[in-house]
Amino acid sequence: MQKICDIYLATSTSGTLPCLKQLTIFKSDITFDDHKFYFGFVGLNIKRIIGVSILSQLKKNNVKCFNIPIEYRENKLMTEDEALEFLKKIYSAKGSISKIISRKNEHKNPMYWNFNISAKDDNTFEGGGIISVDALDGHIWNSESLEEYLYDYNNEF
Repeated sequence: MQKICDIYLATSTSGTLPCLKQLTIFKSDITFDDHKFYFGFVGLNIKRIIGVSILSQLKKNNVKCFNIPIEYRENKLMTEDEALEFLKKIYSAKGSISKIISRKNEHKNPMYWNFNISAKDDNTFEGGGIISVDALDGHIWNSESLEEYLYDYNNEF
């Protein structure tokens, strides 16, 4: 069974865009006022693959958007502070991370929070990277699951 999704507008999007107005094909009670801008979930319940097609059209019009499973629209999500505290608990217990910093992202996907990390400063090892914490259940996204989501849901390589 395919996931049911909604389109999430990651930037303020003008109601004048024809490709936005065409979304009424999928839900007749959605309206887009020419004098307003829209941000966030549109309110659709569509199959994942339909969402990919819609995203293609929106992105051709320079709309930054994501195809998001409706569970993320319908449930309470972790705040950035909650996700940060969650990470600190996990990694302070392991003693492997010295610094976790919120990663500000202009076009945020509501499914996860990104954090920059750096390794301990005691010369045992060096490094750092990005950790993504799922906003719904707190699991850590690995690179494979992130790549799969970006490709399968958003047609991004």
